[in-house]
Amino acid sequence: MSRPGSYRLAAAFFAVCCAFALIGASNAATAAQGGAPTPSPVPLATSSAAPPLFAPAVLVYPFDVTGELKADAGNAIAQIFDQQFVSAGGLSVLPTPNGVKRADFLTNARGLKADYYISGYLTPVGDGAALVMQVVSVQSGIMVYTKTSQIFTAQDASAQAFVARQVMFDRSGVTAVAADTTQASTPAPTASQGAQVSLGGIGSLFGLFHHNKAQAGPQTVVAEADKPTRVAIVSSVGGTADAAALAEATGLLRPTLDRYFKTGTASTAVDGGKNASTICGSNRNATVVTGTLSQQRVGKFRGHTDSTFTLVIYTCFGATLYTGDPAKADSIKGAINAAVDAYAKDHPGNS
Repeated sequence: MSRPGSYRLAAAFFAVCCAFALIGASNAATAAQGGAPTPSPVPLATSSAAPPLFAPAVLVYPFDVTGELKADAGNAIAQIFDQQFVSAGGLSVLPTPNGVKRADFLTNARGLKADYYISGYLTPVGDGAALVMQVVSVQSGIMVYTKTSQIFTAQDASAQAFVARQVMFDRSGVTAVAADTTQASTPAPTASQGAQVSLGGIGSLFGLFHHNKAQAGPQTVVAEADKPTRVAIVSSVGGTADAAALAEATGLLRPTLDRYFKTGTASTAVDGGKNASTICGSNRNATVVTGTLSQQRVGKFRGHTDSTFTLVIYTCFGATLYTGDPAKADSIKGAINAAVDAYAKDHPGNS
């Protein structure tokens, strides 16, 4: 005689078989009607596309202008940098601000969410200008790059902007760098990127770095009120002459220069321009003046000693502003007079 539990187990087994049969029939009917069973979801493929490049945000401040350059030259340089950055691509260029003090550059750049800011100095050197460019990391507040170069045209300034761009790319890990566009024709800066400066084309910009030499010519003494504002800081004279002659030359150099320029005295000797910045200190509107003296005895019996003096002048940034032709005379004073007169004739603005 069968147990009741056996009947219940057989009934459950029969119910399960019927359920599977109904599911199979349903799938067959769906296939017969042209449908297809819903596919199982598959994992999403991981994208192999490279992530977008990071575009460092950069802010260019108007460069500080010293000497007798036009007042808007610093704004012009900032605009040239902005234009180069925009045309070459890869950077987020923030508008150039005006009226921000140098002491507030970092705070202002952080407030604008810049990654780097660029500032610098522009000072006249001959027919061009010495451009000191400084790239500062806003995150660390540290100057990460600086370079001094001599520029004459907008294209020269644009080339320095390209250098700064590459520095920022390298530090930000950006490897895709567009071609250097500075070899092409550089457009005249516009006011679209910040400072409102009308330059009137490259020809006008070129004029920013040329200085008025209308006063050039033989002079004996310039009135104090008419002397240029740029100070000549006199360092000790070097050369092959003996110590007494070198001391005499150093003592004569400042009063001779003082006939044409405002002067000062350096506390240390200028070492080939290497420490010119230290000598200038906070007075960036200055030059550092020195020279070399050699002497030669001429004649055996009633002879005399010829002195040859070469005037050398540096900017506060260490660049050589002027190296004169050797001036020869039968006295140290005569040689220094001739050398200084020649400089004052060609560089009446001490620039």
